[in-house]
Amino acid sequence: MKAEEANHRAKYLDQKLEDIFPSTLGHYFAKIGDAIDGSKPREFGAMHIHLVTEVIKAFKERLKEREILQAYDSVVYLINLIEYPIQELTMYFTDATHNYLNARSAHIFVFFIDKHIEELKSIAKEIDEDYGKEP
Repeated sequence: MKAEEANHRAKYLDQKLEDIFPSTLGHYFAKIGDAIDGSKPREFGAMHIHLVTEVIKAFKERLKEREILQAYDSVVYLINLIEYPIQELTMYFTDATHNYLNARSAHIFVFFIDKHIEELKSIAKEIDEDYGKEP
């Protein structure tokens, strides 16, 4: 059993989960904020919320690939928690006639997503550290 776990860890040792979260993530949120404020076009906000969505999707897929997604209840919880505001912001930027958000609530959603992604990054770092240890 230990050998199997050691092989699993070795297989993914060089694939850092933390690397899924680009250093430009803060820039994405700033640009989303600019689009909410109207200093950038709505399409610009939609593009950047899509980039954020892709980061979350990649993180989730990487955990599934390792067959450990369900082992981390906190990750599943956080991903589920931010899916709604991501969907609402996507609609805010792409379908102004069928959304209820105003600029203030959109900013709150951005802040909410950003803070929860910081938590996911922290968890990713912990998982990476665990994979670097002996089983």
